[in-house]
Amino acid sequence: MRRIQLGKPYEELLESMVESGYYATATEVIRDALRQKMLDMRNINIVKVLIEEAEEDIAQGRLNEVTPELFDRLKKEAVEEFYNL
Repeated sequence: MRRIQLGKPYEELLESMVESGYYATATEVIRDALRQKMLDMRNINIVKVLIEEAEEDIAQGRLNEVTPELFDRLKKEAVEEFYNL
């Protein structure tokens, strides 16, 4: 079994989260935090790939005129992508 030392401020936060009743155990708090970190890392990687694709599009001259309709379409796609995680 792995043991970790968190330090006083983190241990106090962990304890308060369990005492609040939101989590049943300290393990649940840690798992939830790690799950969120994994999602954050996944999202960062997605953004990196999208930036690389955009840079390639720019280099190849594949550009779109910026219009309100373009922003609406991009917003719609972003919302759909968010809910399909």
